Amino acid sequence: MDARVSSDAILLLLPDPVTPFSSASYSQTQTFHLEDPASSAAVILDWFTSGRMARGEEWDFERYRSTNEVWIQGRRVLRDVMLLESPQDSGSTANSFSQPRSVRERLAPYACYATLFIIIPSDPTTTGTTNPTDSSAISFPVRTYKALAEIVSRLSETYDAIRQMQASSPEDLVWSLSPLNMRAPSLYTDLDRSELRGGFSSGVIIRVAGLTTELVRNWLRGSLRPLDGLIGRDAYKNAFV
Repeated sequence: MDARVSSDAILLLLPDPVTPFSSASYSQTQTFHLEDPASSAAVILDWFTSGRMARGEEWDFERYRSTNEVWIQGRRVLRDVMLLESPQDSGSTANSFSQPRSVRERLAPYACYATLFIIIPSDPTTTGTTNPTDSSAISFPVRTYKALAEIVSRLSETYDAIRQMQASSPEDLVWSLSPLNMRAPSLYTDLDRSELRGGFSSGVIIRVAGLTTELVRNWLRGSLRPLDGLIGRDAYKNAFV
């Protein structure tokens, strides 16, 4: 997939999870080009399950590879690769400790894994891209910024409050949040600030793992709730059926 997001626009990619069947070899590359850091935005969900569990297929695929890249004004600011491969049987049993672990051993007991990329434009009320005194309507860039900023703010506060403790059994759902540093000077060394047309994007990467797909789906639905104000409640509800 190769997608382009123009100025004053947002891309919402909220697909169903990939469910590899037994012996499957799956590979995808998704590239996203954002035109304007001041007003282009994206919410990109990439997730997969352990397989068709109703048929007894759990972590039985041969290979899974997913690559996601985000470019802003021709500069790559993000490249994320998930690669899972079943180890090849060497036929040797001399040293069981040297044998690579299977995908099942590495990823169980969780049955669903999700990676969420949220790219937020710079605040349009401070970059001169919108008129904050216009009371006739709140512009789309402002609504987009507020919705995404609310999502990230809530998740960041929740994540900062998490205290890690040793548990006797795995949690039903675990997640992590990492900020994306899109202000890094190395990304824009040969660009004049005027070429940035208003400011820098920001964003986060969120990774989620759950014992069931439904647990992850419900977490995503609740965490991204402010998006329903952008696309409508019915459309948002249908994204997580």
